[in-house]
Amino acid sequence: MDEQKALALVKAIFTLSKIPARLYRDGKLVAAHSSVIFIPDPVTPQLPKIEKQTDFVGVYATERLQFYGAIRYRENVLVLGPVGKIRLEDPDLVKVLFELNEDRSRTAELKNYFSAIPSKIEIIEFCEMLCAVNSCLNDVTLSPLEISIFNTVKDSSRSIYDDLHKNIETIQDNDYSDNAEYTTLLIEQSHDYEKSMIHFISHGEVEKLKELIGKTSAHAVAVGKLAHDNTRQLKNELICSAVLASRAAIDGGLDVELCYLLCNVYIQKIESAKTFSELASLSMQIVVDYASRVNEMLLGTSTSPIIERAVSYISRNINQRIFVEDIAKALNVNRSYLSVKFKAETGMTVTDYVMKQKIIEAQRLLRYTDKSLLQISSYLDFSSQSYFQLQFKKYTGMTPSQYKKSGS
Repeated sequence: MDEQKALALVKAIFTLSKIPARLYRDGKLVAAHSSVIFIPDPVTPQLPKIEKQTDFVGVYATERLQFYGAIRYRENVLVLGPVGKIRLEDPDLVKVLFELNEDRSRTAELKNYFSAIPSKIEIIEFCEMLCAVNSCLNDVTLSPLEISIFNTVKDSSRSIYDDLHKNIETIQDNDYSDNAEYTTLLIEQSHDYEKSMIHFISHGEVEKLKELIGKTSAHAVAVGKLAHDNTRQLKNELICSAVLASRAAIDGGLDVELCYLLCNVYIQKIESAKTFSELASLSMQIVVDYASRVNEMLLGTSTSPIIERAVSYISRNINQRIFVEDIAKALNVNRSYLSVKFKAETGMTVTDYVMKQKIIEAQRLLRYTDKSLLQISSYLDFSSQSYFQLQFKKYTGMTPSQYKKSGS
């Protein structure tokens, strides 16, 4: 297929699917099609990873559980997406803009971009599309089960990401693969099973989750080395399980960024696994880990459920302006009741707690990114850079610049 046909194929893919499609040649963009134009293209942070791709086809998962597909053809790379979690809330949209070095004032514009993308395309359907396009371009037939799914984690989260890796290594000391009860990778998960799993994870009910999986042990298969196709199938099934577990934990109040990072860690673990034994161990570990973290969050403090939900709301919306009225409305409680209860249980007013969490996030961004003070203050929705600096010094005893130089 010549270059003109490749260009025509890119346009045809977009016309038929309405999924954004782009063609890069020698690292340079030569064609792009999408229902709504947004510059810079939201795929930009994923490009360094995609450029290193050596496979004919690859799928790239972002922190927000969106997926991009890339097909290599001679010196060209065709990039499709995103699909997956397309309908982002404002806090996630602001994060995307922050990664693109764009101001939060473009939030509505970015929301329009994502709103124009079909939201009901499943990852397996996306992989089938990629395989069909790859066959046209490279005359190579692949199964969706043979496509590798890569994670893309931003550098600003790297230290947390590494800590999670270490934490998961210690969890893996409890190898679940030795017990047939836990080797349930080939379960035909019914809708009821999936709903029960999501419920137990979001409520931190670890023992009930284990019991649910144990009841399906009759569908387990023997542990052993698998053929490549079977391994790929199991890996893709586990990746879907990790995404489901992550969303369930977020619904349960677990920190959103932690869930995104944890999901990416597990995707990497899944992709590096070589045997059924490793995958069987991960199958149980993933869902139990999420459920355990939710359980610890719910039971590990003396605060009431309503305050836990308030704290979770603040965490999810830390890059927005948060008022007590907003939280009370979201939780469907009286504003005065929430204020009094929050102060009684945390020792801080809601306003002070919100500001403290914004400063903690600012510290992380100063430590692990090269974003400017203006970018950080805008991202965290301070009214001005000078007000951000004033509050930062009030809570830390030093200016943002002093903090960054100190390497604290």
